[in-house]
Amino acid sequence: MAEIRRLLDTLLPRPRAIHDPVTHALNWSAWRRRHQAIARHCHYRKHSSGHEPLLEY
Repeated sequence: MAEIRRLLDTLLPRPRAIHDPVTHALNWSAWRRRHQAIARHCHYRKHSSGHEPLLEY
C-alpha cells in the first residue's frame, strides 16, 4: 500500500495552493480589520438608545 501511494504521489501532480501565504495573511488581516470595525459600530449602536444618559446625584 505504501509503495502504491508513493508511486501515485510521484506520478500525479498535487494541486497548488490558490494563494501564497503572504497574500493569504494580507487578505485575512484586511477581513479582520473590516469585521472589527463593523462589530464596533454595531456595539455602539446597540448600546446607545438615542437618549442622553441620566446623571444621578
